[in-house]
Amino acid sequence: MQTLDPIKYEMFYNRVEQALIEAKNTVRYLAGSVIVREGGEVGESLHLPDGATVHLSAGLLMHIQSSARTIMYMNENGFAEDIGYYEGDQFINNNAHIGGQHIPDMQVVDPFLGRVNLWAGLELSVISLKSVPLNP
Repeated sequence: MQTLDPIKYEMFYNRVEQALIEAKNTVRYLAGSVIVREGGEVGESLHLPDGATVHLSAGLLMHIQSSARTIMYMNENGFAEDIGYYEGDQFINNNAHIGGQHIPDMQVVDPFLGRVNLWAGLELSVISLKSVPLNP
């Protein structure tokens, strides 16, 4: 068994953490949603193939498990066998019964396949400010 160098581990951990925080801030500052841009309701995360969270950026932590639940739902319902997962795929979910805390929550999950199989997750809230009432 190979021993893990604690200094190299900390360096790797911090690089991954900073990449996730940078990705979160990029989405935050480019978002069209006021809740994301002003409120910071966005988060980035990395997951194992079974959906377990490996690492996450700062943000609203209650939303981070939304991506994990989305990946778990996809695995439980045979997405891998039905359509398959391929490099470059992105899956979008805004069903609050699958993942998310409430209706405006949206998740984008995408697989990173290769030497290390991981999933990247993005969680954010999207509010439609120009919706039309049903009975005007």
